[in-house]
Amino acid sequence: MDPVVVMDTILVVRPREVRFKWAYDRAAGTVSNTGNTWFKLLIKPGCDTTEEEGDAWYLRPGTLSARPRCANRGTTTSSITINL
Repeated sequence: MDPVVVMDTILVVRPREVRFKWAYDRAAGTVSNTGNTWFKLLIKPGCDTTEEEGDAWYLRPGTLSARPRCANRGTTTSSITINL
Protein backbone atom coordinates (compact mmCIF):
# COMPACT_ATOMS: atom_id res chain seq x y z
CA MET A 1 0.00 0.00 0.00
CA ASP A 2 1.35 3.44 -0.95
CA PRO A 3 1.48 6.23 1.65
CA VAL A 4 -0.97 9.08 1.22
CA VAL A 5 0.03 12.67 1.98
CA VAL A 6 -2.60 15.35 2.48
CA MET A 7 -1.66 19.03 2.64
CA ASP A 8 -3.97 21.92 3.56
CA THR A 9 -3.39 25.62 3.09
CA ILE A 10 -4.93 28.44 5.08
CA LEU A 11 -4.84 31.96 3.67
CA VAL A 12 -4.59 34.59 6.38
CA VAL A 13 -5.19 38.23 5.48
CA ARG A 14 -4.50 41.07 7.88
CA PRO A 15 -6.83 44.09 7.97
CA ARG A 16 -5.76 47.27 6.21
CA GLU A 17 -5.43 49.09 9.54
CA VAL A 18 -3.97 46.68 12.08
CA ARG A 19 -5.08 47.29 15.67
CA PHE A 20 -2.79 45.13 17.81
CA LYS A 21 -4.22 44.88 21.32
CA TRP A 22 -4.08 42.16 23.92
CA ALA A 23 -4.68 41.69 27.65
CA TYR A 24 -2.93 39.47 30.18
CA ASP A 25 -4.56 38.50 33.48
CA ARG A 26 -1.81 37.00 35.62
CA ALA A 27 -4.15 35.91 38.43
CA ALA A 28 -6.43 33.98 36.06
CA GLY A 29 -3.65 32.83 33.72
CA THR A 30 -5.42 34.14 30.62
CA VAL A 31 -4.25 35.98 27.53
CA SER A 32 -6.92 37.52 25.30
CA ASN A 33 -6.66 39.01 21.84
CA THR A 34 -8.84 42.13 21.85
CA GLY A 35 -7.44 43.61 18.64
CA ASN A 36 -8.37 42.97 15.02
CA THR A 37 -5.41 40.81 13.94
CA TRP A 38 -3.90 37.46 14.90
CA PHE A 39 -0.60 36.96 16.69
CA LYS A 40 1.62 34.09 17.80
CA LEU A 41 1.89 33.61 21.54
CA LEU A 42 4.93 31.84 23.03
CA ILE A 43 5.00 30.87 26.71
CA LYS A 44 8.25 29.58 28.20
CA PRO A 45 8.98 28.28 31.72
CA GLY A 46 11.50 31.10 32.27
CA CYS A 47 13.45 33.83 30.52
CA ASP A 48 16.60 31.73 30.07
CA THR A 49 14.87 28.75 28.43
CA THR A 50 14.68 27.96 24.73
CA GLU A 51 11.61 28.23 22.52
CA GLU A 52 11.52 24.43 22.26
CA GLU A 53 10.86 24.22 26.02
CA GLY A 54 7.78 26.43 25.71
CA ASP A 55 4.34 26.27 24.16
CA ALA A 56 3.35 28.34 21.11
CA TRP A 57 0.01 28.91 19.40
CA TYR A 58 -1.83 31.53 17.38
CA LEU A 59 -4.56 33.69 18.89
CA ARG A 60 -7.25 34.92 16.51
CA PRO A 61 -9.10 38.19 17.18
CA GLY A 62 -11.63 37.83 19.98
CA THR A 63 -10.14 34.63 21.43
CA LEU A 64 -9.18 34.00 25.03
CA SER A 65 -6.51 31.49 25.99
CA ALA A 66 -6.54 30.09 29.51
CA ARG A 67 -3.28 28.36 30.39
CA PRO A 68 -2.47 27.24 33.94
CA ARG A 69 1.23 27.89 33.21
CA CYS A 70 0.44 31.62 32.89
CA ALA A 71 -1.15 31.95 36.31
CA ASN A 72 0.68 33.61 39.18
CA ARG A 73 2.08 30.81 41.31
CA GLY A 74 4.37 32.44 43.83
CA THR A 75 7.99 32.40 42.69
CA THR A 76 7.37 30.57 39.40
CA THR A 77 8.43 32.76 36.50
CA SER A 78 6.97 32.48 33.02
CA SER A 79 8.11 34.35 29.96
CA ILE A 80 5.44 35.44 27.49
CA THR A 81 6.46 36.52 23.99
CA ILE A 82 4.08 37.84 21.36
CA ASN A 83 5.05 37.81 17.69
CA LEU A 84 3.13 39.57 14.94
